Amino acid sequence: MSKKIYIVALKIFCFSISFASTTINAEEIHPNGSISICLEEGKSGTSVKDVEFELIKVGDITEGKYLLSNELKISDAIDLNNLDNAESLQRTARHLSKLVAERNIKGMKKATNSRGQLVFEELDIGIYLLSASNIGDYENISPTLISLPTFSASSKSVNEMDYDIDIVPKHAPIIAAKTGDEQSINILVLLEISGLVIGVSIKCKLKYR
Repeated sequence: MSKKIYIVALKIFCFSISFASTTINAEEIHPNGSISICLEEGKSGTSVKDVEFELIKVGDITEGKYLLSNELKISDAIDLNNLDNAESLQRTARHLSKLVAERNIKGMKKATNSRGQLVFEELDIGIYLLSASNIGDYENISPTLISLPTFSASSKSVNEMDYDIDIVPKHAPIIAAKTGDEQSINILVLLEISGLVIGVSIKCKLKYR
């Protein structure tokens, strides 16, 4: 299957949202998938090497519906089937990031190679939260939600699914800000949500040894 990298996972997730209206059981069609990451170069002085990501499965796909994992269900505060824009997707990803930290939920961790690349393989079908657990010498990275599988953007068939997903995470520089005491601290730059809806795709050849 040819691989394409879509800028940030909103495109991935939005394609998959329509999956909720079908009755396809993805597990019966394809047992496993993968999520690959390719970091863009940051500002001068940063490095794409040894950036650690954590991938946590936060939901399942059951009878065409997205369901949160039992340990993350809190009333009906989060509805994975109602994420219809960039703002709600980003807000939900951040909310889930806080929840998994509070409940000490752990996932799989891997660090990028010298080219800023890594791959999580042999993944079960479901919804995943991807976040940077250690940015190293890189830039700030926003957490995001990824649906596995997702509808293929390149296929002419509306029912063709992608099980091997490649993404370029959205990132922004760390800047220094002064407090009232003139002390410098690192603050997280808000990522441009508008960039999440860009339908641009780029190619990145993953080379692993």
